[in-house]
Parts: sequence; structure tokens; C-alpha cells
Amino acid sequence: MGPIGKAEGLADEELKSRLQVASSLVPYLVSYIGRAHYVATHNTLY
Repeated sequence: MGPIGKAEGLADEELKSRLQVASSLVPYLVSYIGRAHYVATHNTLY
């Protein structure tokens, strides 16, 4: 493995699609982290 980009021989289209997939996952990560933080700070499990 190497740095992501042309060093791996990725075509521009493939790199763009990877970026689109990553950016589409960001809201899920943010909502998951936010929910976990809310639970941890409000002690709703007890």
C-alpha cells in the first residue's frame, strides 16, 4: 500500500469515486459519534 493518489496508479475517475464514497459516509460517522457522546454525557443508560 502507498499514499492514496497517483502513486498507486489510480485513475482520476476512481479517485473521485473513492472521495464520493468517503464523503457520503461522513454524516453517518458524525451522527454515530454525536449519539455516543450524548449517551456518555447524559448517562441515559442508567
